[in-house]
Amino acid sequence: VAGCMVAWLTMCMVNIVLSKRGVIERQVLANLLDYVALGTVADAVSLLSATNRAVIQHGLLLINRKTKPCWSIAFQELNMSDQRMTAQDIAFKIAPRINARSRMDDPFIALQYLISDSPITTREYFNVLDNDNTRRKEIEREMQSLCYEQVEEARKEYQHSAVAAHESFHAGVQGIVASRITETYGTPTVILSPTTKEGIYSGSVRTIEGIHIREVLQRIEDENPGTLLQFGGHKGAAGLKITSEKIEVFRKLFNSEIIRRIGTEPLSPLLKTDGELTKRGLLNLDTYMSLQLLQPFGNGFEEPIFHDRFTVQEAKFIGKDNPVHLSMQLIDLNGERVKAIWFSAIEKAGMPLPVTIGAEVVCAYMLMANTFRNETNLQLMIRELLSTTPP
Repeated sequence: VAGCMVAWLTMCMVNIVLSKRGVIERQVLANLLDYVALGTVADAVSLLSATNRAVIQHGLLLINRKTKPCWSIAFQELNMSDQRMTAQDIAFKIAPRINARSRMDDPFIALQYLISDSPITTREYFNVLDNDNTRRKEIEREMQSLCYEQVEEARKEYQHSAVAAHESFHAGVQGIVASRITETYGTPTVILSPTTKEGIYSGSVRTIEGIHIREVLQRIEDENPGTLLQFGGHKGAAGLKITSEKIEVFRKLFNSEIIRRIGTEPLSPLLKTDGELTKRGLLNLDTYMSLQLLQPFGNGFEEPIFHDRFTVQEAKFIGKDNPVHLSMQLIDLNGERVKAIWFSAIEKAGMPLPVTIGAEVVCAYMLMANTFRNETNLQLMIRELLSTTPP
C-alpha cells in the first residue's frame, strides 16, 4: 500500500485504542478515503492489490459526490461536470497538478487546496496549481528536447542505455523526462540535474522489463567504489547522487552493466497490446462500457490497449499549444467509421501531418467515450502509429 494508506491505517488504530480507553469518542475516518485514493493512484502502487482497489473505489465514490470544495471545483475547472471521475482522471488530471506544486514551489498550496472549505479560496488554489502544472510542462518540454539531443549523440557509442545531464535541468521533472526517454528508446535511462552543492548532481533512473535497476547501481558501486556518492531505489526506479567529473565514467559503466545483463542485441521500445477488436466485431461502445466494469485501472492493472488496421478518412490538427494534437476520422476493416484523437501527435505547430488521407495505418489505441450534446459515441485514443501504407 502507499504511504498515505499506512498513515490512514495508523490513524484508524489510534482511533480504536483511544476510544476504547475513553479518551475520545470514536471518529469516522472513512470520509478521508478520497485523499487516500488520490495518494494511492498518484504513488502508482500496484492495483493488483485488492486493498488498493477497494480504497480507490470507495475514494472515487466520495470524490464523485463532490461534497468537498476541492472536488467540486476540480470538476468545474476540468470541464467534467457531467462526468464521473475515474482513477485515470486522478492519474492524468488531478495528481499532476498536485505534484507540480511540490516540483516547482512551496507544496503547502496543494495541501490548502485539498482541505479548504471555501469554494472561492479553493478555486484560487486550483488556479495556482494549474499554472504550476503549465510551467512544469514547459520546463519538461525544454529539458526533454535537450535530453534527446544528448542521447542521440551518445547512441553512436551507447545503444543500450541513456544518460543525460545539463546544468539547466530541473530536478523536479527529471523523473518524468527519464520515463519519456525510456519509452522512446526502450533503454534504461538516467537524467541528472545540478543540486545546490556545486559540482554535485542528482539523478532519476528508470528502467525496462527484466532490468532490476537498483541492482545495476549496486554492482557498479561494488566494482567501482566511489563512483556514486549515494543511491537507492527498487526494481523499477532509483535515484542517485554523483559528482560532475564522474558522470562520463558512470555513463560507460552503466551501459556496460546493462549489456552484461541482457547481451549485445539492440534494444527498442516495446508496446504490448491486448489484440485486435475489429475482426471480432467488438470495436463498439458496448465493449468500452463492459471494460469500465473492470475499473480501477492503473499500475499493474493497466487499461487495455488494442491494435487494428484502419483507413484514414480525415485528419486535422486541434489546439494551439505545443505539442499539437490530431483529430482523425478512421474507417475500420468492417467499413465502420470511428473517431480518434492522437494527443501530442507532433512536437510543434508547422510540422506536417504524421498520416496521409487515404493511407492504411495500424494503430495501437485505447477505447474512450466522447459525450457531446447528450449523445455518447465511441472514440479511440491513439497511443502509437505502428505502421502506415500510402494510399
